[in-house]
Amino acid sequence: MMKLWTVNWARALGGDDIPTDAFGGCIGVFSSHSEARNKLEQEKELFLLSLCADIEDEDDLAEIKNSLQITGSYGEEFYEIDYTAPDNTRVQWYITINEVELEDDQR
Repeated sequence: MMKLWTVNWARALGGDDIPTDAFGGCIGVFSSHSEARNKLEQEKELFLLSLCADIEDEDDLAEIKNSLQITGSYGEEFYEIDYTAPDNTRVQWYITINEVELEDDQR
């Protein structure tokens, strides 16, 4: 049996006046648990840097920063990042590690 670790993300958004939309994906597959944990931390930091990078309006930037909430941790192996977008949409990102066990093929 072989163990691998995946780093995955999911995003959901919605609000009172719009339907909820959600999707997700896989950031990477790692043969080392420590590599996966490092990638988790790196992805969280990259996401936070990119979140406000292209926003020029100061009020929009303030809305995101004032509503930003981050839960989870490196030790808990997940991060949930919640904020309100400038159009009043609630946005939630979730980044986590999953352990996968591959069985040996005995054919």
